[in-house]
Amino acid sequence: MEKHLVLAGYRFVSLRNLQGLKEALKHLGDQACVTGTILLSEEGINVNLCGPEIQVRTITRYLDTLEGLADMTYHESYTTTPAFTRFFVKVKKEIIPFGLKGIDPSKKPAPFISPETLYQWYKEKKTWGCTR
Repeated sequence: MEKHLVLAGYRFVSLRNLQGLKEALKHLGDQACVTGTILLSEEGINVNLCGPEIQVRTITRYLDTLEGLADMTYHESYTTTPAFTRFFVKVKKEIIPFGLKGIDPSKKPAPFISPETLYQWYKEKKTWGCTR
């Protein structure tokens, strides 16, 4: 059985010429015979791909050549069955919907907090005003 690389990652970065980027990625993905979805927006990119490792790496090597996307971090795993059935590249309003207006992580990211601080806040049930 052939192993498939499953790769996921995102980056908040200002992207331009979304339609041209969409067409280039769609062509590259179709040629590489990968499956999954790449979401593009003015605020960044969200990538979920599956396929033979060398083919998936073709896409990541291309992304590494783009301003702001070099050295993007991906979560990787392997499977013997394809994780997705088709390949899409879509232009969206947001790559990760926050449901709040005025949030732009590419221009104003949240401050870094340590894992220890986050765990302490969790134990204190700190909510930041969220009622969900």
